[in-house]
Amino acid sequence: MQHAATSARSQPQSQARTFRGQQAGERSILITHPARATLLLPAWPVVLGLMALVGVPVAQSARLLPGSVAGVALAALGLATLLVLGRWGGATAYPWWCTRAIITDRRVMVQRGGIALDVQEIPLGSVQSARVELRTFGELLLGYGRVTITAGGGAPLTLPALARPQAFANLVMQARATHAPPAAASAPIADPAVRAIIDRLAQAEPLPALPALDPALGAQWPLRHAMTIPLEDGETVVGLINRHWWVLARRAALPLTLLALAALVAGAGAWLGQPMFLAVGVLSALPGILWLVLVYLNFVDDSFILTDRRILDVQRRFFVLYEATAALEYDNIQEVRTSVPGAWARLVGYGTVQVNAAGMGAPISMDGVPRPQAIEQAIAGCRALVQQRAQAAAANHEKLELRDWFAAVVGEMVVAAPDLRGLLLEDAIARSYAAGLRLLVLGDNIIVPGLPAGIVVSQSPFPGARALRGGDLSVMLSRLS
Repeated sequence: MQHAATSARSQPQSQARTFRGQQAGERSILITHPARATLLLPAWPVVLGLMALVGVPVAQSARLLPGSVAGVALAALGLATLLVLGRWGGATAYPWWCTRAIITDRRVMVQRGGIALDVQEIPLGSVQSARVELRTFGELLLGYGRVTITAGGGAPLTLPALARPQAFANLVMQARATHAPPAAASAPIADPAVRAIIDRLAQAEPLPALPALDPALGAQWPLRHAMTIPLEDGETVVGLINRHWWVLARRAALPLTLLALAALVAGAGAWLGQPMFLAVGVLSALPGILWLVLVYLNFVDDSFILTDRRILDVQRRFFVLYEATAALEYDNIQEVRTSVPGAWARLVGYGTVQVNAAGMGAPISMDGVPRPQAIEQAIAGCRALVQQRAQAAAANHEKLELRDWFAAVVGEMVVAAPDLRGLLLEDAIARSYAAGLRLLVLGDNIIVPGLPAGIVVSQSPFPGARALRGGDLSVMLSRLS
């Protein structure tokens, strides 16, 4: 299975660039209203009223309604249409317009209300995952659903009825990876030798290697299409898990039965010389074939992905209608259970892996996966890897903090001796003071032909040598013969 980040054309488009409550220097990435389907579907009474208003004059012109009855009907229908239009505008259109889902380079938020503004937000740096849910067939068919964004140490943020919710969730994770506050840079050290010593002290420990996942858990089924799952910065895929072949056989039992019955009817018609039976059998086979193709495509496109940070549950329906992804961080896993439903499942080697989440996280159920014990061990290995990497990252962070502290101390205490040779005494005093050193004149008994008196001839420490701030820089001056 191929993995690719969502392309720009698959991302939802922004409807505005500014919003109320925008902070100074904050840049909006996406501002969008809920899906238009949630605005238009509740308007069916208004549409019916308008159609009835148009139908009354048509019926009158066709002499189906007397003039007096048509006038009363127009008045009554007009009043009823105005009432339902007003109700739709106040209960649906106005709240729809006053609701915005916003992604900026600092936070994700949802704003509700017109005059009194209600704002819920999560900083990008606190975002852990974005889960997409499509609960009804209408949402699946029209391509809208809710996005739940979980945050570390806070309540989740739910954005309901968003058009193209998977693209919105992907954009949130991309914004987090791109605009999350970077780590502070270490203080620069001018002296290359000292800088090399400090960098060696802060050399990072290598992170533990990824656990191996059996490639047989991700069977290479034909007719699959690529996923659009964006990985976080530095995230690595451990492996792919597909469902067991028995799940496909179980789901395909009914369409295969239908195809067998259709073949039986068609064969009987051909054997008995009855064209009607033959035609019925052939026509009955067409929906069975279509049903079987949909079952197969839905089977091969449902996958589970293990990375070095989280578990991804990729769900697809009807091949291209929608793709939803649920993510669960290893840090949020509370319990992992495996179960084998019976002797047949134990014989062919499939079962269920239930991954329960702590707190507000949603569980992930891996139903009908091969070798559930091996998957449980792989998840346990990934969780241990996350802890080991967290410990190694903490140790490396402590080294960086120690380096920054040591660099600040060394930068404050150690200076490089300036080159004072050839300078007058007054200029040498000014330059040594600017470098943080005191000038000490040892004597002026050096005779240099052609050189005037009071010129620095030699110095200690030598130019470029390291010296403690506030220390002495000794010089010898020239004199006339």
